[in-house]
Amino acid sequence: MESVFPKAINFHLLRECNAKCRYCFATFRETHGRLSTDDALAVMASVRAAGGQKMNFVGGEPTLHPDIERLVCEAKSMGFTTSIVSNGKRLARLLASSAGAALDWVGLSVDSATDEGNAAVGRGGPGYTQQIVDLATQAQGLGARVKLNTVVTKVNVDEDMHTLIRQIAPERWKVFQALRVEGQNETRIGPLLVTAEEFARFVARHQGLNREQIPLVAEDNDAMTDSYAMIDPLGRFFGNTRGVHSVGRPILQAGAAGALASVGFANDKLVARGGDYDWDRKDGKRRLAMAL
Repeated sequence: MESVFPKAINFHLLRECNAKCRYCFATFRETHGRLSTDDALAVMASVRAAGGQKMNFVGGEPTLHPDIERLVCEAKSMGFTTSIVSNGKRLARLLASSAGAALDWVGLSVDSATDEGNAAVGRGGPGYTQQIVDLATQAQGLGARVKLNTVVTKVNVDEDMHTLIRQIAPERWKVFQALRVEGQNETRIGPLLVTAEEFARFVARHQGLNREQIPLVAEDNDAMTDSYAMIDPLGRFFGNTRGVHSVGRPILQAGAAGALASVGFANDKLVARGGDYDWDRKDGKRRLAMAL
């Protein structure tokens, strides 16, 4: 296991969410409360000093944080490439704020090309799929780079999502095999789990999108384990070694590097799953948006 500090950090700002995804691995049921905004900024500063380069705001649902606009703008001021992953229900107002110009990446979560499919896993209801399309258009209009996140479960494993993915035209489509994490989702995810072979068939069905300049990045259960640098709402790195949720020391006490060393993380696995890509590239559209 390498001691290299990861470039990309996922900051789970809070546990609250306005969706009820049945497979969610980040329920944080052992976590009560969240950091103050000032402490969250101090955590980000510690991560930046340790070598972090990309700050990805996640949750729960990060747009529910009362100071999400400030956190995004401050992260940009610290020199981070900024990113957010959202279910979209409150994202439009954030994109319309000062944070809209400060976001380099907008990640949208969609698990089906139909409203019925998204509702079946607890992600959204009527109109959800079109909302994702509209938000992608809004983000792209601001110069942000858009990626999609899809979790493959028994609900969507046989689905063909080509039409929706082409309509959105993301710069990355992350496709995850539903993952069981002891201590987070083990009581409800069982009926949703797919086998490695089923997951591979879903990926193979959509692999041709790579030839259309829509990179499909597939992550099975092994690829996801210990390959993400994740911070919980209380400012502690956490991991999923051997499929079990574990929490490390507080960053504000141990420093970012010391806190990361207290949980499982393997930078070589991050690289192997394609997590070290050109996310800091500034294309012409982004430069134009920042100049306006």
